Amino acid sequence: MRITLSNSFLITTLVSLVTFDCYQNSTFASKTIVFTILSVGFIFYFIWQIILSKKNLFVSSIDLVVFALLVHIISNALIKGTINSLRYYDLISCYAYYLFLRNVIRAEKTILAIVLGVSLAIFVNTLYGWGQYFYVFESFHSNYALTGSFFNPAPFAGLIAVGSMFSVFLILYRKSLYRYITNIKARKTIVKFLYYLTVLNILLSIGVLIILQSRASWLAFIIGTSYMVYTKVTQKIKFSIKRYGYIATAFVLIAVCTFFFYTMRKDSADGRVLVWKISTEMLKDFSLTGTGLDGYKAHYMDYQAQYFAKNKASKQEIALSDNVVYAFNDFLQFFIEEGILGFLLLVTLIWFIFKQPKSIVRNISTCLILVLLAFACFSYPLQILPLKLIAFTAIAFIAFSAKNKQEFKLPYAFMRWQILSITIAWIGLQLYNAYSLHTGYSIWKKAFDAYQEMNFKESISLYKNSYKYLKTNGEFLMHYGKALSLAEQPQCSNFVLHQAEQYLNNTVVQTSLGDNYTALEGYPQAIQHYQKACDMIPNRLYPHYLLAKMYEKQENFTKAKQEATIILQMPVKIPSIATYQIREEMKELLKMNDKPDTK
Repeated sequence: MRITLSNSFLITTLVSLVTFDCYQNSTFASKTIVFTILSVGFIFYFIWQIILSKKNLFVSSIDLVVFALLVHIISNALIKGTINSLRYYDLISCYAYYLFLRNVIRAEKTILAIVLGVSLAIFVNTLYGWGQYFYVFESFHSNYALTGSFFNPAPFAGLIAVGSMFSVFLILYRKSLYRYITNIKARKTIVKFLYYLTVLNILLSIGVLIILQSRASWLAFIIGTSYMVYTKVTQKIKFSIKRYGYIATAFVLIAVCTFFFYTMRKDSADGRVLVWKISTEMLKDFSLTGTGLDGYKAHYMDYQAQYFAKNKASKQEIALSDNVVYAFNDFLQFFIEEGILGFLLLVTLIWFIFKQPKSIVRNISTCLILVLLAFACFSYPLQILPLKLIAFTAIAFIAFSAKNKQEFKLPYAFMRWQILSITIAWIGLQLYNAYSLHTGYSIWKKAFDAYQEMNFKESISLYKNSYKYLKTNGEFLMHYGKALSLAEQPQCSNFVLHQAEQYLNNTVVQTSLGDNYTALEGYPQAIQHYQKACDMIPNRLYPHYLLAKMYEKQENFTKAKQEATIILQMPVKIPSIATYQIREEMKELLKMNDKPDTK
């Protein structure tokens, strides 16, 4: 039990806290690289315990659905060409972790050890967050003091909201769980210490959530706590009227909180509604097979551009538009990326989880899944590795407690070498993945630093070295293409940026393409890309400015004036010298050009 507690604590702490500055996008890449390396140990342990010790396999319906979902996502990614995203590597490692847990969990006391370990890891994360708040540790975002080990507050808030459910569970079910703490001299002291520690963890977590002001995490925390209390209280309630009364009270509370959270920051909520509205148009085109893993961000901005180009958007929608990479609803994004089959498999998995017979293990598992589902309605937990780790932990818990598991006895003598070959291949693949990620992201960081210092020659050389490792990473290709553009290599830049469009499309890619075609005197193509950037985010001043200057260059003064007028009518969100200069230049453009159009 002690070993399991230590392992779960170390794994969760490493994956949730580790961040190495030597990597570009360090808050993402560091966690994926470390977890990929850890997965080698998971695979080896699973094979050692199940195969070499000749133990029988016990497979539940949940195990089969999880495997089917994994196969579907990977095969779809292979077909769509998105296998090199961080989410792909996370998925492979998460499944290795799932197999590891399915073999480790043999009794409820093992689950208690894992719950304690994860709860302690969340406690460490909470302390780290408070350390950032009091400036002991640095934040990873210049605009926010408290982000945990993430790039902004939202994932950290989700981790605290979901992770705090372990502490709520330990408090509500302490009498049932602590009976497993035996053969220890200071048992009463340890139990009392754990109780006060979990209470402290919850109080600190609530404080962090209040500071972060993440409405999705607040709602998820309220739903999870209400559900956990309900499962505990209704054990002693015999009359169904009282049960329904509790459910009705919980629904009213959640409805009131939802309305309050919406009105609290209405513009932010309306921005999500706009993203959902446009995403439903994507769903019409990709509902059958999907875009593939991480394909959402490659296509969304095209649909947003089409939406605004139709001139049907309200002024509020135009004001709220921005570059988007997440749907802020993981169900919708999952459907778009994995199609109808993937979505049905996900729904089937959720149904199997909640249909399991009532038990203590089921209560903690379903609570964790419910909190994740609630958070997924308004945020992006499927993009955050520590939250996916908790999700697979909860699924492994419920798979252990599932009834009607089928026992399989493998023909070890016949399959020994085949199994060992597969194992060696899997371990080799994970080690190669870790090496590729480490090399690619570390060189990318050096290239980006050189770019920031305007050393384009050095930057491009480094980007070229990391290209073979990250050639399907849209953000990397965007940075590489932009560096080539600023280094006055427009043809090479166009080649890279058109590749970037297949994996990530936004205004930076489009304006850079416009600049390149301008340098190559391909003015019609330049106008096309500048116009697309304008349509993607109509409230952005710079793309309209570039388009106005292009029309002026072509002596199309009518359209140049139209763009100048649009710029001058735009509200200035953040005053700056550049904004002032652009507006003054557009005023001069409107004054001076009374000549007829030549084109």
